[in-house]
This record gives sequence, structure tokens and C-alpha cells, in this order.
Amino acid sequence: IHGTHGCRTIRAAHVFRNGMAVLSNTGAHCGVKECSRLDFLPFTCSQCQGVFCLDHFRFEKHSCPLAAGLDQRVLVCPLCNKGVRLEVGEDLNITWERHTLDGCTNPAGSESREKKARCPVKGCKELLTMSNSVVCSSCQQKVCLKHRFEDAHGCTSTPSRPPPARPARAARGASGGWQCRRCTLVNAAGSVECDACGAGYATHGAPAPAPERPAAGKWTCGRCTLDNAASAQTCDACGASRPSAADAKACEIA
Repeated sequence: IHGTHGCRTIRAAHVFRNGMAVLSNTGAHCGVKECSRLDFLPFTCSQCQGVFCLDHFRFEKHSCPLAAGLDQRVLVCPLCNKGVRLEVGEDLNITWERHTLDGCTNPAGSESREKKARCPVKGCKELLTMSNSVVCSSCQQKVCLKHRFEDAHGCTSTPSRPPPARPARAARGASGGWQCRRCTLVNAAGSVECDACGAGYATHGAPAPAPERPAAGKWTCGRCTLDNAASAQTCDACGASRPSAADAKACEIA
């Protein structure tokens, strides 16, 4: 099993007797004389090829004579965010003090850390990470994915769109008719509602035109507006009774 400071040697010479394993000849003793611990999974140093236990397998723990300059551990300074190399056998406080006096670019800790970029759209606080940001091809502005479209981040290179035009009021046709606002059908001037969709004329923002007077000698049905003969007492279309003279006069006044 290989690692940074060496490999761990597994020596297995199992002897089975009566169905049980005998492990007396497995493992090795630590190479440090003061230790000499029997380790069943010993480490082999990659430089001096010595065999050591878990507590002494590192270079500095067994004072490896061939590992000079191989220890590259560093300490990250919290003030300047730089790595400081640790010297073998040196106290961390001494290393820290030497760095703050000579190599630290912010020994007082007064400089503020670099602020993380956020989406420039007003009211948005999304962090602009590698996977959550996009650069607009028109204004070259870096925004979050939510505001990637030009109309979402107020793109300065996009021409302003004209406000939507309000629907025109009902227009009268060349022959005096009126155009329905719902289905754009041109209806006769005397029509109270659209012949196609049934929309009333009054809903189009103009006063309803006065109904055409029936021809002389005829009367208009109040239910279906059919012009019936003067001698007819009921409507030929819907069967409604002919209005009396008083009712007809009241309708004309209204």
C-alpha cells in the first residue's frame, strides 16, 4: 500500500492448523530502537527503505537521513492568504512571526478581502460563479443565469421597444358602418350588435346608433328586428305580437 512517506508492506504467511490461522510470523518490528513495536501492517520508508510502525513512518519521526528537503508542508496565512513553508523541527510560532515581519503583505489585517462578484441587476444578490454566470453578447455585462436575457438585465445595447399600441376605437366604414372591436367585422350602421360575434356596439366606446326606421307601411319586431308587413299582427320570423301604437311611440322616444 503506497503513500506519501512510503509504502505499507503486508506480509502474510498464514499457517492453518486445525482450521485456525497462526499469525506469529506476520508483521515486523519498528526500526526505531526506542520503539521496536511489532506492527502487523508496517510501513517501508521510500528513502531509507527502513520498516517502521504507524507512529514513526514519517520522515521526521524516524529522522530519515535521506529525506532532507522533501518535507513541503505549508501554513496558510489568514491575513494575506499566502502559503508559508514550514521548516523541519522549527516551532510554528517562530515561522509565523518571521512571516509577519518579512513576507506578509497585510500584517495589520486592515485590507478587506476581495469581494465576490454578484449579479449587477438591481435587487439580485446571486454570486457570479463559473456555473451560474453568463456574459451578454450585446453589452458584455456579466450577469447570473436568471437575468441572462437582454430584457431581464436592462441591456444598454438593445434599442428601447415602443410601447404597445392601444387598440383603435371602433372605426366607421366607408358606407357609414362600424367595425367590431372583437372580430374586426364591419357591420351595418343600424346594427346594435356584431353580426359575427354578438359584441354590442356600445362596448366599443361609441354611442349606439339609432335604429333605422322601417319603411312606410311596415312595423319592426321588437324581438328580432324584422320588418313585417303593416297588415301582419305577429312577426313572421319569431311570432312575437305586433306592439301597440303606444308601445311603438314609447320606443321611439327612448
